[in-house]
Amino acid sequence: MRKGRRKLNQAGMSLVELIVVILILGILSVGTAVGINYAKQMDSTSAGEKLVSLLERTRVYTISAENTSDPLLKVKLLLTKEGNTYYGTLMDGSTQVDKVSLGNGSLTIKLTEAGASDLVIGSGGTPGASAEIAYKKANGAFDDSCDYNSIVIDGSKTRTIRLVNTTGRSYLE
Repeated sequence: MRKGRRKLNQAGMSLVELIVVILILGILSVGTAVGINYAKQMDSTSAGEKLVSLLERTRVYTISAENTSDPLLKVKLLLTKEGNTYYGTLMDGSTQVDKVSLGNGSLTIKLTEAGASDLVIGSGGTPGASAEIAYKKANGAFDDSCDYNSIVIDGSKTRTIRLVNTTGRSYLE
C-alpha cells in the first residue's frame, strides 16, 4: 500500500509565492522605466551644460588669441553632426583646438535666429547642416555673422541656451 501513496509536499508554487514574484517583477520593471526616462532627460541637460561650457571657452579663447587680420583664421565654434553624434569643435583658424561630444542622435540641436527659419544641425537625421559661432576679439560679443538668439536641445526634455548677442554670454534654461 505504501507504493501507491504520494507525498503531500510535492506540489508546485503556492498562490502567495506566485503573487510575491509578480510584485517583485513589477517593482523592478517600474524602476527600470523610471531610470531610462531619467537617463534620457540627462542627455539633453548634459549636452546643454557641455555646450554652454564650450561657448564660454570659445569666447575666452577668442579674447586671448593672438591678433590676426585674416578673417578666415578667426577662432570659432563649429556645431556638427557626424554619424549619429553631435560635436562642438573649437577651431583656431583651420586648427582644431578641442572637440567635444555633445550627445547622440536621440537629441535634436537647432539654432534659432530672429526673422529667419531655424537651423537644425544634421537635419533629416543625416550629416548636413552645421553652424559656426564666432566672437569679437575686442569685447567678447558675438561676431556680426552670428545672429542666433538661442540654441534648443530637444530630447525627452527640452533645454534652451539663451544667447545674448551684445555681451557674448550664454545661459542654460
